[in-house]
Amino acid sequence: MTPIVSSAFCSTYDETEVDTAVLRAIDCLGGIGSFVSPGMTVLLKPNLLTGTDPTQAVTTHPSVVGSVARILTDHGCRVVIGDSPGAGTRYTPAALKR
Repeated sequence: MTPIVSSAFCSTYDETEVDTAVLRAIDCLGGIGSFVSPGMTVLLKPNLLTGTDPTQAVTTHPSVVGSVARILTDHGCRVVIGDSPGAGTRYTPAALKR
């Protein structure tokens, strides 16, 4: 399988701008329909290493996770968010809240 990567510039974590950037990146890969179909259950694994403040860029920014979840939901998918942090760190509600 050939690796496929796409990225899109986004200068802020504003919801509208993040949504636009994420959609732009997904569109470069053939659109959301290339990956999922309506009715599918999709697991998002946001890399919740710790409950660190998002500004420290240790984990996936909540705005990006929210954007991907919205795009999938709008496409008719059921979204589940889950993770299993490593390095002896327990998965806690505090990490998910951040």
